[in-house]
Amino acid sequence: METFHIQVLKKKIEEKKKKNHRFTQRSMARLLGIDSGSLSQILKGKRQIPKELWTDFVVKLKLDKNEKQKFLESLWIDFKLRDVQVSDLEKRSQMLDDLIYAEIISEWEFAAAICLFDIVGPKKFDASCIKSELGLPKQRANEVYAKLFQYGLLLMKDGSTVKNSPSFHTSEDVVSESLQIAHKKELQVVAGKISQVPANQREITSVTFTGKKEDIVAMKEWIRTRRKEFEIKFEKENDNPNEVFLFGIQLVPLLEGRQG
Repeated sequence: METFHIQVLKKKIEEKKKKNHRFTQRSMARLLGIDSGSLSQILKGKRQIPKELWTDFVVKLKLDKNEKQKFLESLWIDFKLRDVQVSDLEKRSQMLDDLIYAEIISEWEFAAAICLFDIVGPKKFDASCIKSELGLPKQRANEVYAKLFQYGLLLMKDGSTVKNSPSFHTSEDVVSESLQIAHKKELQVVAGKISQVPANQREITSVTFTGKKEDIVAMKEWIRTRRKEFEIKFEKENDNPNEVFLFGIQLVPLLEGRQG
């Protein structure tokens, strides 16, 4: 059975042929910005659409909101499961959940983009907004934007974009490994901000002290409790927020062009 995105491509070609008998598969390739050979391989299921082109395809095909989400979901499933031979549908779903959740946890851009959505609102939130505000390359911004829908973090509801809290089923190994990757990447972000952001607009602090090894559990619990207090005190979901912060105990602004 053909995947949804291939069905859509073939349907769009036929629709355009009915309006213009001179429209061909080569014409569609030009419209999508790829060569005709690549499109032919995609339509035969022998080649995947590059991830950096997913958003471009959605725009150029002029998909409606429901088609857009299903199209992106189809691309993602094809990308992750093409070479995996699993007969049990439940195992496939479990595998996809693990892969999705691992990436969400390990890539800081997803949390930052969701926070940005709260600031700018659904009407202004798109790939170009992510690019300019988070300072990401165009290709990465397009990828993050597409995946927010692919992973169910954003949904189309009654014609509007809304946040969602999807339920994932993951193994402890996946979560633990992803958190390690996430911590390393967050530290890289903070390190970059040291030279980019004036000292009066960030806070990076630490303390070296003597203590007892057996107190580590109590120390961690104290830190987590205070972190939650900090989050409750300063997070503004419905009170005109205008910045996205990463707090460690290091506090740095993540949005480009909103400093100063």
